[in-house]
Amino acid sequence: MMNAEDRTGSFLLSLDTELGWGYFDCFRRELFSSGGQRERETINLILDTLDEFGVIATWAVVGNFFLNHHKEAGSSPIMDWKERDPVFEELYESDSPVLYGADVIENLLTRGTKHEIAFHGYTHRVFLEKTMSSKEARAEIQAWSNIAARKKIIPKTAVFPRNKIGYLDLFKEHGFICYRGEELMPGIATLPVVGRVFRRFYHFFSLFSTPVTYEPQVDRSGLVNLPSSRWLFGFNRRVERILDALNLHKLRIAQIVKGVEKAAENKQVIHVWAHPHEFQTPKDMEKLRYLLGHVREEIDKARLQSVGMAQLAKEAIALQGCKQ
Repeated sequence: MMNAEDRTGSFLLSLDTELGWGYFDCFRRELFSSGGQRERETINLILDTLDEFGVIATWAVVGNFFLNHHKEAGSSPIMDWKERDPVFEELYESDSPVLYGADVIENLLTRGTKHEIAFHGYTHRVFLEKTMSSKEARAEIQAWSNIAARKKIIPKTAVFPRNKIGYLDLFKEHGFICYRGEELMPGIATLPVVGRVFRRFYHFFSLFSTPVTYEPQVDRSGLVNLPSSRWLFGFNRRVERILDALNLHKLRIAQIVKGVEKAAENKQVIHVWAHPHEFQTPKDMEKLRYLLGHVREEIDKARLQSVGMAQLAKEAIALQGCKQ
């Protein structure tokens, strides 16, 4: 078992890989390239950058993305509800490359053997009781697990669509050990009046606030909660493009770098997340390289480790066992 003295800080990077499924209820074709080629090239660039710095990512993938086309779906949760939305039904049956990505999954498995593939819903529906029944939630989990099993993937990590967390008992029942909790915010966010203003304009204030770091804990669900510390692109994009044009793109990442240093110093976790399709310009990739360069420095100093979410959860469970 792991001893507390052996611990270092930990860097988590989770990538919500959903493409068109992330917009299943509000899809606009102009959001993506016509053949999905740009998005695939971006994923390759991200993989190249992860390889360069020796950083591990948790790729949270939508179940339908494992398919080549809709006819492979067979009996799946989507068959029960797609007819409710004629516009989406047409899109679903178009076999658009931004909805079906078996080639992307194969690429991740071939190039990213050290990375983790995590659950991100089968259809990207939200796991809340008002939008999904317990029966539907169970069907989503089972359908994802069945299709992932074809690639010998056994899911241990849940990253909830749109970060809406629910039905943790079902995930525990299906053998999951951890999930990504809601983004942590500085203490000021809890204040009655000022806190509301802070939360509303957090995408601006994040330029000046260091991400919250933490120690992983097993919560009441029996799962390890590994909340996000910062959404990499949770910043006003118009302002961001102005900063990019002024060559101040690294300024946007400065506080996250401070969070990395804080996690290394205090032997805590910093958890950054993004969508692959959000890396839209060379400056966006430079931000990732700048961040991972600092992560690599801390790894080389033996003050930080880069791991997948499930691996960190296993370490947390082992450490808790040592304390009991």
